[in-house]
Amino acid sequence: MSNIQKDIITYDIEDMKKTSNDFKEKLHGLIELADYGSCKIGVYENKLYVSWSWFQAFQRTFYGENRDTLVDFLKNVFEDYRIFHRMINACLINRVHVKEINEISKEHNVLIRKWMQGLGLLKEQYKDDKEIVDEIKKIISKYVFY
Repeated sequence: MSNIQKDIITYDIEDMKKTSNDFKEKLHGLIELADYGSCKIGVYENKLYVSWSWFQAFQRTFYGENRDTLVDFLKNVFEDYRIFHRMINACLINRVHVKEINEISKEHNVLIRKWMQGLGLLKEQYKDDKEIVDEIKKIISKYVFY
């Protein structure tokens, strides 16, 4: 009889906490959009930001931003987030770092709802651009269970 060793995956909880905070920072602009309504959103230094000023068009042009760069950023971040979310779920299923993972999971359940609200408002802002709306719908569709 042979001994079959079960594959063991380890999770660095400190790295997961850091990654959690990184996603919160990167997507904070969606939370502001959800909380405050209509405003322009852009990407600067790999983070979403809300532009409240009257010169937002100039600011977005200066930073080389447009709808396509925004949607590309969102697609990439949410694809990375799906991997992180799978890690959270794997930890929950395997009962790894239970207390910390439960805290992260609860917090992210709230964040995902807010992010989806922000994406919904963004979709509304770009309703005149079918391609952009379709890309935002694809992102949202991956999180409809929240």
